[in-house]
Amino acid sequence: MIEPSIVKEVFLPNRESCLEYLRKLRWPDGVRCPHCGSSRLHGDGYTEKGAAKYHCLNCHEYLNDLTKTIFEHHKFPIEEMFYILKEMENKSTLQISKELGRKYDSVLAFVREVQEIAEKIEGEISLKDLVEIDEIYITAGEKGIKQDRPRRRGLRRRGRGTYEGDKPPVQTFTERRGKTRFFVKRKLSRDDTKKTLKTVAEGEIRVNTDEYSIYEG
Repeated sequence: MIEPSIVKEVFLPNRESCLEYLRKLRWPDGVRCPHCGSSRLHGDGYTEKGAAKYHCLNCHEYLNDLTKTIFEHHKFPIEEMFYILKEMENKSTLQISKELGRKYDSVLAFVREVQEIAEKIEGEISLKDLVEIDEIYITAGEKGIKQDRPRRRGLRRRGRGTYEGDKPPVQTFTERRGKTRFFVKRKLSRDDTKKTLKTVAEGEIRVNTDEYSIYEG
């Protein structure tokens, strides 16, 4: 485990670089008020997190670089939130919290908010034309959490994974242009696959699958 002091000194991105990146992402044509859309803004100093503050001369609201973003209401410095975003796919929340020297629950709350927003965005994506359906099996469970006694592992038997056996099936629907939707399933079945396909498909599509029986018919 990397010590928090080393993580913060060596691995965290520069704060101003994070804020500059966020500004370019949000406002490629210049800063605009997130309340009314006006570009008539007056600089008004900086927040404790280093975000630039503005006063809108159109609607008279006050705002800053983080207003109406996922970063606005969390107490972490923005460089730590960028670090969490970068590492959350490869590390457990517990490990990240230890590396940053932060409370597990606080890091978990941020991670869950990111996941909820990602799921909402993903839910707005529809697939067209040729779609390939496949399934993968992800090892789940309380990874990274210290147990009082060794956790019993599922999947002692050969075959495909199960939701109850600590290796839930994740069904993937991939469009030939690259867009992909993921669905964690309790149980894979032909009827459920057809229902899911109806929710992701836009218009008529052709489907490619492997020889798994749930894809027949």
